[in-house]
Amino acid sequence: MSWKLNSIKTIYTNQFITLVEKNSFHPILGSHNFYCVLFPQWVNVVAITKENNLVLVKQYRHGLESYTLETPGGVVDPGEEPEDTARRELLEETGYKGKILSLGKVAPNPAIQNNLCHIFLFTDCEKVASQKLDETEDIQIVEVPLEELDKLIAEEKIIHSLSVVSLLKTKDLLEKERKLKIF
Repeated sequence: MSWKLNSIKTIYTNQFITLVEKNSFHPILGSHNFYCVLFPQWVNVVAITKENNLVLVKQYRHGLESYTLETPGGVVDPGEEPEDTARRELLEETGYKGKILSLGKVAPNPAIQNNLCHIFLFTDCEKVASQKLDETEDIQIVEVPLEELDKLIAEEKIIHSLSVVSLLKTKDLLEKERKLKIF
């Protein structure tokens, strides 16, 4: 037994989001309305310099009404591949470039959102350009030694959930590579 979508009604839309009401039917639970937010795909970038520092960004987040320390990232533009978005966002937000590796994807909030966040690791990063920020971005670049990662998460210095997931996936990969003596 599973849910069957009966109808979708758009309640609100703008350039960033679409709010929809979905009416779905379940053979036992009956018909119910669910509200979902449709977003484009996102990317999140973990960048590590040649000196083994994390390249993080500090920026104002209007949802929390405060600054947060997080990994760079952004929206996948129409027609753009997530890997290309990752390269673009890292360069625009920080001015850094490096070697890229996909760490997979996560669903930010599948209860009410339709999108995925693609996670990329950049290694051997170096600063090659100035920031090229969007008109509403106020981003400070913060380099932190990689060995401080656990402390930053434990002390809740990094609380953006997608950043935490991206950093933990990176930590897991690096620990596996060290055990195999690849890295």
